[in-house]
Amino acid sequence: MMNNNDRPFVRWQEIRIEQLGYVNYTLLILCSAIFAFQSDVIIKNELINSMEKYLFLQSIVFIFISIVIGCLLAFNRLISFKITAKIARIKEKEGYRYLTLNYYRKITKIFDSLTWILISLQLIFFLFGICKLLLFVLN
Repeated sequence: MMNNNDRPFVRWQEIRIEQLGYVNYTLLILCSAIFAFQSDVIIKNELINSMEKYLFLQSIVFIFISIVIGCLLAFNRLISFKITAKIARIKEKEGYRYLTLNYYRKITKIFDSLTWILISLQLIFFLFGICKLLLFVLN
């Protein structure tokens, strides 16, 4: 049973999860829009010199990697939520085995740690891609 001292933690944990999702989806949308712009530039063949092509190619690679990491992050969260739901079902049963519960909790901790690594990598690759794109535009 949850006591009154745990309620603020649970509420803030829910807010943290929501905000993580917002950041992930915002980065995915921005990356997709930039990737569409870059594809349009490639199709119209507007790249003039080799330096522009080099900067542009680097930007495309960084943005694409950010998109892939964002998709992996969303999938990682789904797996983590599935395991968390399994933990809740196990706790509802009478006479559940603590070892089974502990095993699933350890797995969830691994996925949660991976979540923060992935969101950091997604942001880093997005920023690298934007910097390269800005260098291309300002060149």
